Amino acid sequence: MIIKKKIAASMICAFVLLSIIHINSNQIIRKEEDISSVLVETKISEVKQDTNDYSDENGIQTAADDQSNIIIKKKSIKKGTGILEEYFDNNNNPVTNIEGYHSILREYDNKGNNIKNTYMDFNENPIISSTGYAIEKISYSDDGRKISIRYFDINEKPICIPSYGYGKDNEYDENGRVCKITYVDDKGNPYKIKRGYAIITRTYYHTEDINNGKIEYEFYFDENNKPISLANGEYGFHKEHRDNHSFLTYLNANGEPIVTLSGYTSIARTLNADNSVNTEMYFDIDGNPMPLADGQYGIKIANGKTVYLDQNGHEMFSIKTFLYANSQLVIAFAFLLIILSAVMKKKLVIISLILYIFVVLYMTIMFRNTSKPNVNIELFWSYKQLFRSSGTRADILRNIWLFIPIGALLYQLYPKKIVLLYPVFISILIEIYQFFSGTGLCELDDIISNGLGGCIGFCAEKMVSELISYVKERKILHTA
Repeated sequence: MIIKKKIAASMICAFVLLSIIHINSNQIIRKEEDISSVLVETKISEVKQDTNDYSDENGIQTAADDQSNIIIKKKSIKKGTGILEEYFDNNNNPVTNIEGYHSILREYDNKGNNIKNTYMDFNENPIISSTGYAIEKISYSDDGRKISIRYFDINEKPICIPSYGYGKDNEYDENGRVCKITYVDDKGNPYKIKRGYAIITRTYYHTEDINNGKIEYEFYFDENNKPISLANGEYGFHKEHRDNHSFLTYLNANGEPIVTLSGYTSIARTLNADNSVNTEMYFDIDGNPMPLADGQYGIKIANGKTVYLDQNGHEMFSIKTFLYANSQLVIAFAFLLIILSAVMKKKLVIISLILYIFVVLYMTIMFRNTSKPNVNIELFWSYKQLFRSSGTRADILRNIWLFIPIGALLYQLYPKKIVLLYPVFISILIEIYQFFSGTGLCELDDIISNGLGGCIGFCAEKMVSELISYVKERKILHTA
């Protein structure tokens, strides 16, 4: 029994330490483009070695946020038609990159087109990377343009990626820009992906100013090529650039401005030098500033943290964003509540539990923008990204810590394991409400994280209560 308690205490301490280190580790980089279908690899050549940074099609760094100092060694194989890239750390030890693979075999045709990529483990066997596939095959037109991409598993069988389907086909305009993207199933038919569309059409500016070559209009269609709206109610958007500003207007199926489900029609953004978003302000269909559900007229992203802005663009205080930006305070509060609840009277524990449930409701469903109902029933999808995405890791930790005080308070009311069903039940009700109200993503992983938080709180409270009882007993014996 003592060994079990020591193991449990050690696990809780390790979890606390992990939380303190990682709960605020996610840095928000809002990309200027709403759609990012490709990762572009930018090579930075150095002396006697190549290192690679990964960025989206707008040049915003993405995959490199969790990997540093990775050295890529390349060697030519298959009689010069392939290049094997392997990843090593600064000590020349084999490592996996953030996408979960150790090496990638790039194969080329006689025109120099990259026609096949195979992601591999340390033994050079195909492996499913975090992108969801092991192999991608690419077809080109006679003039070298990518016209199709298909995804396969380790056995080279077609595989479906929720965000990209089984692959996609590209069509180009007269200037060589992608004007139509069709996501496809394993038979090459249009396929609706996770975001809600099967086809994207784009038109570009043909001007001599800053807008030249950039997307002007983008619209979304279903498998039957009929207009379809996304989660916020928009069928497409119009974008305009001016210096370091961009103006995004959401449109209906006829290309007219539309009031989205969040209430705004347009977003005005200021951009940093790397094209990431600095601020964004929201406007109604008449062009007037308008507040969102939490009272903010806009947001500012500083040092990876989101700050609310008022109508004049000045920073405004929000408890919700403050707690998200300073999640260590949530950990400190949970610890304090665990200790205090161990010495509280039952009536005060009940009051504290009721008040804290209101805090949970405020953080999860109150004053949130609405959208179309959205659900993710894939089990453990976020946990698969635990070691690859700092943002996902921080979200998981927040969801766990949010329910730790509930488990602790419930232990004081009824110290039986059956009480652990209550945090799960509360979480299920929240997810159901989020689905029907459109105030958040309804997902199974949140229920798992919340239930785990309740369990940790229950166990921690039990240890603290037993420790306090032991100290009291020792004090009485010492006095006697």
